[in-house]
Amino acid sequence: MEIYATYSEKVIIEPLKVIEKLKEEFLGSTRNWVEEKKGKYILMTEESLGSHSSDTEIRTLKKKEWEYYQALITIENFLRK
Repeated sequence: MEIYATYSEKVIIEPLKVIEKLKEEFLGSTRNWVEEKKGKYILMTEESLGSHSSDTEIRTLKKKEWEYYQALITIENFLRK
C-alpha cells in the first residue's frame, strides 16, 4: 500500500503494523488483554506485585467494543497468512 503524504514524499504503510497499532491503542497497554468470563468480555491487565504479578479486571467491554476488537484480530490473522 502506498500513500503520498506530500507531492515529493512517498510513505509506505504496512497494513499489519496499522492493525497492531490499533490493537495496542484499544487495549491501552501491551500488558492488557481481553478475557471471557461468564459470557462477558473483560479488559484485563497484569499488575506487578514485586516478585510476582496479579491479573486485574479493568472494565467490561460493550458489545460494539468486543466486535471491534474481534474484527482487528480477524484482519490481523488474515494478514499474517
